Amino acid sequence: MLENKKNVLFDMDGLLIDSEALGIKMWEKVFAKHNEPFNPEAAYKTIGSNGLAAQEMLEKITGNRYYFTRFRDDKIKETRKYLETNPMPVKKGAHELLTYLKDNGYTLVLTSSTFEPDVLFSLKSAGLDKYFDKFVCGDHVTRAKPNPEIFNKAIELYNLKKEETFILEDSRNGIIAADAAGIDVIGIPDLVDISDMTQSHLLCIKENLLKVLELLK
Repeated sequence: MLENKKNVLFDMDGLLIDSEALGIKMWEKVFAKHNEPFNPEAAYKTIGSNGLAAQEMLEKITGNRYYFTRFRDDKIKETRKYLETNPMPVKKGAHELLTYLKDNGYTLVLTSSTFEPDVLFSLKSAGLDKYFDKFVCGDHVTRAKPNPEIFNKAIELYNLKKEETFILEDSRNGIIAADAAGIDVIGIPDLVDISDMTQSHLLCIKENLLKVLELLK
């Protein structure tokens, strides 16, 4: 299945770090602070996308598009405050898989819809920054997942071949983007069910990153 693959494009939130659940919790806290009702289902739909999706979520819930900057800034502050005393939780198998890939000469690229400053902060908090020196982040592209721009840019920027590359994604938006880019992808579900997805480039769905490691050994 993964023969002749030597490049791996990684999502971050919900795949390497358990930040999606933390993010939902922080959104809920910010909404409570502003005495606004919170809709978790609307928040789940933003997973794997970028700030524009979050802005649309806020507008649908509150009816006011101008709340976004204030709410987003409060969420960032609350998240940073939490992480000052709590390390970013790491997903099962992340260290083991990344160590194996680095030791065996794979090219690793972090392709996250999160903006670069927050990517670097989160990776450092989780102790995963040592594995990555190649990035394409949400502020490096104009269109977020499910648009394939982020993956196509990674291929072009780092001179990779699609047939030698596979993607690891937890979100529906990410899997759709990978398929649209014509790159094989393995799904590892987090908060959102992906079991019904049948995209042609979706190789398989695995429970966690340790199961992906088993495929490589």
